Formats: sequence, C-alpha cells, structure tokens
Amino acid sequence: MAACRAALLATLLPDPGDPVKRQALLEKIGGRVVFKKVKTVNEEGATVTEEKETLERGVLAWGQENDPAMDEFRKLIRKYYGDKAPKVLDPFAGGGAIPLEAMRLGCDVIASDINPVAWLILKCTLDYPQQFAGKKWPLPDFVRDWPDFIEDFLSGKIKKRRGKRKPHSTDPQQLQLLNLPDADLAWHVRAWGRWVLERARADLAARYPIIDGEPTVAYLWARTARDKITAGKIPLLKTFWLCKKKGKRIALLPVPKEDGSVVTFKLLHDADLTKPQKIIDDYPFLKKWEIKADKLSDFLNAGTMNRAGVWSPCSGRPKLIALTMDDLRRQGQQGLLGNQMTAVVVEATAPDGKKTFKRYRLPIEEESKAAQVEIEDMEDVFSDIPFGIPDEPLPPVGTLGFRIPLYGFKKWRDIFTSRQLLALGTFVKHTRKAVHEITRKDEKVAEVIGAYLSMILDRVADRGSTICTWTVDWNKIRNTFGRFALPITWDFAESVTTVETSGGYPGQIELVAQFVAHASKMGNTNSPLLSVKKESAISIDDKGIDFVVTDPPYYDAIPYSDLMDFFYIWLRRNQYGFSQQMDDVFQWPLSPKWSHEQKDGELIDDESRFGGDKGASKKSYEDGMARAFQKMCEGLSAEGRIVIVFANKEVDAWETLIGALIRGGATVTASWPIQTEMPNRVRNVAAAALSTSVWIVCRKRLSTAAAGWDANVLARMKQILFDPREVLGGRNILQYYFDLGIRGPDFIWAALGPALEAYSAHPFVKKQEGGVMTVPEFLKEVRKLVLQFSLGELPGFRDVQRETQGRGEAIELDPVTQYYLLHRAYFGLEPAPAGACILYANACGKNETELKLVWNIIEQGGKSKRGRPTKEDSEMEEESGGETKGNEYRLLDWAERVKDDRLGETRGGNPAPLIDRLHRLMLLFNQNRTGEVQQAFDAWGLSSERAFGPLLQAVRELAVRDERDTERRLVEALATQLKMNHRTVIAENVVRDTPLFEYGKEK
Repeated sequence: MAACRAALLATLLPDPGDPVKRQALLEKIGGRVVFKKVKTVNEEGATVTEEKETLERGVLAWGQENDPAMDEFRKLIRKYYGDKAPKVLDPFAGGGAIPLEAMRLGCDVIASDINPVAWLILKCTLDYPQQFAGKKWPLPDFVRDWPDFIEDFLSGKIKKRRGKRKPHSTDPQQLQLLNLPDADLAWHVRAWGRWVLERARADLAARYPIIDGEPTVAYLWARTARDKITAGKIPLLKTFWLCKKKGKRIALLPVPKEDGSVVTFKLLHDADLTKPQKIIDDYPFLKKWEIKADKLSDFLNAGTMNRAGVWSPCSGRPKLIALTMDDLRRQGQQGLLGNQMTAVVVEATAPDGKKTFKRYRLPIEEESKAAQVEIEDMEDVFSDIPFGIPDEPLPPVGTLGFRIPLYGFKKWRDIFTSRQLLALGTFVKHTRKAVHEITRKDEKVAEVIGAYLSMILDRVADRGSTICTWTVDWNKIRNTFGRFALPITWDFAESVTTVETSGGYPGQIELVAQFVAHASKMGNTNSPLLSVKKESAISIDDKGIDFVVTDPPYYDAIPYSDLMDFFYIWLRRNQYGFSQQMDDVFQWPLSPKWSHEQKDGELIDDESRFGGDKGASKKSYEDGMARAFQKMCEGLSAEGRIVIVFANKEVDAWETLIGALIRGGATVTASWPIQTEMPNRVRNVAAAALSTSVWIVCRKRLSTAAAGWDANVLARMKQILFDPREVLGGRNILQYYFDLGIRGPDFIWAALGPALEAYSAHPFVKKQEGGVMTVPEFLKEVRKLVLQFSLGELPGFRDVQRETQGRGEAIELDPVTQYYLLHRAYFGLEPAPAGACILYANACGKNETELKLVWNIIEQGGKSKRGRPTKEDSEMEEESGGETKGNEYRLLDWAERVKDDRLGETRGGNPAPLIDRLHRLMLLFNQNRTGEVQQAFDAWGLSSERAFGPLLQAVRELAVRDERDTERRLVEALATQLKMNHRTVIAENVVRDTPLFEYGKEK
C-alpha cells in the first residue's frame, strides 16, 4: 500500500523543478527516518532499550492515509490537471491496492479484473464503502438479544472477553426498550455475521464437543499411509513437536501397537523433556529404534518423513525407509491415504479466571466420532445450496503451483475433511438465509452485506482446509495459502469454525467489519468517479485515460485463477440466485482461464493449458500481453502515461514483458526502483532475498517513430546510464542507485528501466550486419555494463572505476572471476536464490551448470546435484518434509576449491580464471611451498596482470567482512611474499606509494 501511494504521488504530482523544493516535497511524502530509543520486553521479562529506526511524518506509513497533508496533495493534483480529477485505470486490479490509493488521492478510477473473486473483492474494498460512506440506519431487532453486542455497540468498540469475563449485566426487558442509535455498515455486518454464527453454532455444536469445560481451538491431524509389511497405518509427520516455546515445550511420542496395525501417541511435556533418559527407559521400543537420550531432540525434530521418504513405526525404525515419495503418490492415486487425529488444542483458563492459554491433550473417542460425517448429513446441509457439494475438478496434474493432484486429489471437496465441508456448508446455508431476510427490506443492502458475509466465509475456508498446518513456534494455524501454490501437506490443523481463535468465524467477522469501518471513513475523500469491471485487459476499451497504473501478471510465477477457484467455489454458492449481475459473474463452474476460441482470458504462461506445449503457452502469453498493452496505449490521452510494477526476477519474465510492452506501442521514459520487501533478518552482507520492485514509466510511442540501429541505440543506452545528471547531484543514474543502497540482482533490475529508454524509443532495432536486435540481446548488453559497474565498486577495483568515470569498461577480468567476486560481494558464502545466481552467471557470459561442473565455483543447495534446480526439486523437498534447498546455490570457499588438483591450470583450451590461480597460490603458500608459489606466479605472468592486485585487495576485504581470519592472513602473507603489498597511486598530481591493505580497520 505504501509503495502504491508513493508511486501514485510521484506520478501525479508535478516536479517542482528545484532541488530544494523537490527534497521538501519528497520529505512531505515519505517523511524522515530518525533514530529513537524504544523499550521492549524480552522473553525473560527484562526491559531492553534499543535505538531503532522510526519514520517521522510523511503520508506513507500505515494510519497516515488521513493525514492533513493528503488534503493538500489532493488539491495540488486537481489544480495541476485543470481543476478536474485525473482518470486512472488499473486493468489488472486484483485486490485493489492501486485503485484504492488512487481513490484516496481524489482520482477518477477504473478498476478491472477478469477474475470473479478479484471483482467481488474490488466491490468490497472500493465500491461498497464509497456507496455507504456516512450512511446509518437502524440495527435489526434481534441484536437486543445480545447484551455483549449492545454494550460494544454503545461503547463504539469490541471488547475482548477472555476466560470467565462477561458483559455488564443488563435486564433483558431493558434491552428491548432501549433506544438504540442508527448504525453504520460495519455494525450491520457485525450484526448479520453474528446472526449467521448463532445459527451455525447451534447446528454444529455436536461436531465440536467441549470436554471438561475447555473449548477446543484446533484439532491436529496426520495423513496416514499403508505399511507394506504390516498393512498398518503410518502417520506422516514432518516433526513430532507441537510447541517449542521455552518453558512450554510439548511433543508427540509415537507408540506402535504390537501387531503393527496402528500408531498411537503419548504427550511429552516440558517436564518430561528435561529428563530424556527417563523417557528412553519408560518406552523400551525407543532402544529398539536406536534412540539415545542425547539424540531424543533430533528424533522429535525429524518426525516420520525426510527427503528420501517415510520410515515406519509399525515395522521399522528411523532412517530405514519404508515408503518412497513415489510410493506415497501411488497410494494416493489408489485412495489408500487416510487421516489420523494426533492431538487437540484447547483454550484453558488461568487460575485467576481472567486469562486463557492454549493447552494440548490427546483426543478422546467422542472427538474422533464427531469428526466423521455421514454422507446423509452432508447431503442434507447442501440440499438447498446452489450447485451442492463442491465437486468441481481440481486443476490437472502438471498445473503450475499444484502438487496435490499427484496424490489422488481430484475434486475441490477432496482438500477438506468431511467436518470442514459440513461446517462451511452450514455457514453458506445460513448466510443465504440472512441475505433472504435482508432482501425483504432492501435489496441493495442485502447485496452489500451478503458480499461481506461471503468474504467472512472465504476467510474461514482459508483456515479451514487440510492444507493448513500448525506452527510450532507460534501456536497458530497457518492458512491454506502460505504461498501462491497448493502443495500437499502431511500433517494439518483443523480449526473450530465457531470459535474466535485460529481462524474461526467470530474473529473473521471482526476483521472484515474493521476493514469496512476503515474503508467507509475514506469514502468522504474518494474519487468523484469509480467504475469496477469484470473484464479482460485485452478487452478493456476505456478512452481518455490520464494514467494506467498496474501490476501485471508475472509470466509463469503465479497461477492466479487456479488458486482463486478455492474461493470461487464458495462465493458462487453464497452469491448465486440473488441478482442477475451475480448470476452472470458466477455462472461458470470455475473462474475464467484462457479461451482458445476467443484468444482471450487470463494471461499466464502455463503449459498445462496448452497440452504441455511450452512454445504455444509462451507465445499465447506474449501475444496476449502485447494486445493488453496496445489497448492501454490506445486508451491513453495525448499526454497520458503507463506505470507498470514489475518484481519478477526471472530473466525470461523480464524479456517477455518488455517485448510485449514495445510491441504494444509503449516507450519507456523513466523507472523507479522501490524497496517493497521488509528484510527478515540482519546480516553483514546484503540479504539473498530480492526486495526491489521496479516501476516502469511509459508513454505512447509516436506512430511516426522510425526503426533504430543497434550501434546508435547502444551508444544512447550508455549515455543514459553513465552521463552525470545535475538533478542527481552530478552522479550518473547507476551511482545514484548504488548510493541508495540497492545491491545485488536488484541493482541489475533497477538499471534496466533507464536503459530501456534507448531501445523502446523504436518499434524495432536493426543490426548493422543484418537482422534485428532482439530484446534479450539488448538486455544482455545492459546487464554486462551494470555488472562491470558493480565490480568497480568492490574494494581494489574502485581506482579503475574512477579512471573510467564509472563505466567499468577498462576492467579486464575473466567471467568466472567476475562471477566469484559479485556472488561473494552480495551473497557471501551463504546459500543464495538460484534465480539470482543464474542471472549473474548469464550476465557474466556463463551458465550456472558450467560454473558448477567445470569451474567448481558453486554447488547447488549445499549438496552435489547436477544442472539447474527446478521448481519440482524444491516442491518435492517441501512435500517430503525436508528443507527447501534445491533452488539455491552456495559459493565454494577457497579451502573447498583447492581440493581439485587441476585448479589454476588451463581446461579444455580455456585459460584458467584469475580466481583459480589466486586460490592455487594460497594453497601452495599454506603448505609452505613458497618456491612453488613464486614459480607459478612467474609462469602465469601475474606480475603484469593488471587485475591481480585489485583481486588480492577485494578478496582480502571480503574475508575481513565475512570474519574469515585464515583467508585474510593468507592473502596478506601471499601479497607480502610476492611483493605486492603496496601500490602506487596518483592523487592531486602527486605520486605516492601506499599499502595495498588498510590494516587496523577491519573491526
């Protein structure tokens, strides 16, 4: 949201044209980062005072959308556009972040998306709050039956009532006579949500039995597979831990039945876990499994699953594989996978009766029976619901992001337990009754409240499937979509839909109501015109658009419509039959995909929709995006602009998007890199996670624009990247980005925007030798220059950088050494994302396979694997319960590389990289073979190698940063041995001899 607001303000506001005024405007938008002392309480209960960065003023932070400065910005924008609201279009609106911020700034807004789920979300986030802003009307009479509701309504806030706390006692007759004020939309959503909850809670009470007066929070389950030897049920668990919080640890101990038919569990509490030997002694089968006291924690961590497969408590022991992942898939396809309840999480009350806490216990027979729903009960609940039980098909095997069909899951109903289906169906049944009741008085109110009740239900479903898992560190249910995929989960958590905690209906009522209250307040400053459309970006036909601001689909990154079908199936059952508009939107069994007949639909490169034809899938995406961008350009006013958000870090994705943009008739005029991801840990080097989105600004290319020539375009590109700019304080754009702290692959993506100004100015670019310079060819040239600049910013190479005014063109360094230094500089020796490594490798003129197999520079995921990591590698490891490392590469340090006797020698006619020769010299010196050091140094002609001195300095400085003292000392000693520990520099026309290394400044 903050990034959208910042980008829109920067797009809509005029440039003051003065550096001082510009800086003042930027501070007014973004505020200033200041250090303040903040007091926190640590886990031990001690108060800790730290200096932390905090944001002072500005309008971008959460809660600042109503800052008085926003009124000033709205007036300034309107004045600049001739006292009218500029018109903003987002044809890929999704959840509506961009249109919402455009509305806050007083723009006319058109928000469109082809997906019905996105369309209804847009109605709820943008349209309905604006329509009902400031409106109030009487609450329904039934709220007088709820003293706590009345108390909260009159006080204006919802009170937390934990344990035995109750609302202020009020006589029921007084409640009936009380003159209640009119209520806004948010309180009506709360009222009707409570109405639905009360009825569903009564219907479902027997399904969620309360044992010993302690309400259940969640049921924990494990899927089961069949043991090949005993035919017993093997519980599939990634870990036996239930909670790992200090002082509250608790774990499951698997206890196999003697005949191997089943595995039961015992609970190990924190007090038990402090005496591991007693546990071993009390349970003799642990000795049979070769579990020792000092390894008990490792055993509990590992569960029954690892990357190789599953071990069986029924017939085997840990590390003895009973079933492979292929076996699990086969059993899934045969319908042999089952479920077993392992534990129950309840809400216990503290002795003071005021606070509650989560407690774990084993399930009892009554709870196991309550979870099993007879088909007659299921059919009865769904009998009056349109389309009945969700039998719509899951996407087929091979669909992007979907692994679960591999294990025999064929319909959407299959990813829910029978009780979860029954509960969701019960809420749908009563939601539809609520809408019918409201319709008797006001059809429009019924439409709006019905939509918000559907949002509540979808949120409950998100935490009510067998994809949800229990987080042992936080004691909470992780929702279905922890990421944009639908994987298989082996142990899962089932929420209790009728309670507030862990994703239940009461908590979701309040979250939705809070949003409605927040969004309705914004309505008074909303756009004069708002249009929400369910339409393809290829079909959009609006004219006179001042700005298109959009975040387009990312190539093959996210299968949006397939994922949103999870929500669509419930929205359809909730919404269908109440209005013609809703019936039209939800008429099809599943949300729109790609129509081969109409050549229109969702834009994504997913080969499963093209019979496995990768070429056809990619072409469809490219052509579709080009047509979408063409529609955007046709709709722009003469001075209009397109702003595109792009955060995908795959080379193919960038090349495809840019190619489509140019084919669509746009020319890039500017770009902004915006850091949109919060770092999740503090590191000494730049984090491997990619965190920058690039916002590309375009205009319509003139129809008279001529073709370009490659030499001229490349010269213009270098001018754009390297010429100093007064507005940037005399720096070029690359130095400006670098000084902002943008590093690693993010730096490459940030630089592509400015570079594209040169290429996109032409409909196509011709080569001098014949043919056309493609987008991939141009971007490859850009990446080379940007990497050369990055290399020039490393210690040792900065002097060379200064000689070339930041162009890096005089740096003569082989590709392998370039890669080593850049990877080491920005990712250190820790595992780094494969995509970033592949990007660096390609930019250096190599591929990751050659770097791994030929030059032994990197290894995949810390293990020896061949070739490029695939999406399937990482997903397989996640499914098997192992850590996901197949999509990472790790740089090998010098000590690992020198084990190869060929290091430093020519291979296959290719001269050895300079880094190989340095590492070989380090090995010889470390082995006290100083004579051989000098001999090799002379034979390789390193005394005349201009880059060798800077390489020594760069590696030494990186070793200091990485706290690798042995490596640092070796490089320093080697430089002294070779008489290269000094360098000659010229400063202010004075020639001086200075040390190569800045000793004493390491710490």
